[in-house]
Amino acid sequence: RLSEAELDASAPGQDERMRRLYFDAPPFNLRQFLRASFALLSGLALWIGIWDLIDYHLIPTMFPCCINPDPECAFVKAGAVLVGLFGLYITRSLYGQEVVK
Repeated sequence: RLSEAELDASAPGQDERMRRLYFDAPPFNLRQFLRASFALLSGLALWIGIWDLIDYHLIPTMFPCCINPDPECAFVKAGAVLVGLFGLYITRSLYGQEVVK
């Protein structure tokens, strides 16, 4: 174990080497940053749009009890979640290609 005196007397630039050992960040590139930001925001907008389509249009069309927020509508949505989970289990989408024992 090194003492404080030995740590203080370490070679100059050792902190920089240790920092770069674990994280060698590339230089900032505005074009790549804007492209990644656009991709993230586009994906988020698509996800929210699909959620709104299902929650505000499809479910109320299929189940008239969901036009206004009622407890019956909560049961309908919980049932949809259970059907989805059952589908994931039946198709083994939860496990991928590996067999879980």
